[in-house]
Amino acid sequence: MLALFFSGWSLQAIAALNAILAWFAACVHGWAAFSTSGHIRKMFLGIAGLAFFYSLAYWWLFLFPDRSGEWSDFLRPFGIFTWVIAWAIEPVVLVHYLKRRADNIISKAQVEADRVKERLDE
Repeated sequence: MLALFFSGWSLQAIAALNAILAWFAACVHGWAAFSTSGHIRKMFLGIAGLAFFYSLAYWWLFLFPDRSGEWSDFLRPFGIFTWVIAWAIEPVVLVHYLKRRADNIISKAQVEADRVKERLDE
């Protein structure tokens, strides 16, 4: 379905769109990195760096569309690495992070609820 949408687009238009979206992803992950701390910050910084790298790569493809074969050969190994980072590691880390945060919030709420119950029982 998407192939039909992009069928009339030039290689340069698709490269520019990818470059812009990769830059946006780099900015979002950079913002997320500075809004968190610890291991999750490192993960977000790594993904931001990877997205920035991809943005530059797509701008290179935009400028040199006749060398798309070389571009593809160069980026193919990075693609495997990117899939693992963006589609596997990031969701797992985020789920564990959010679970720890939720457990912490629930535990604090339980302590407060127990205090209130003790006061009401007096």
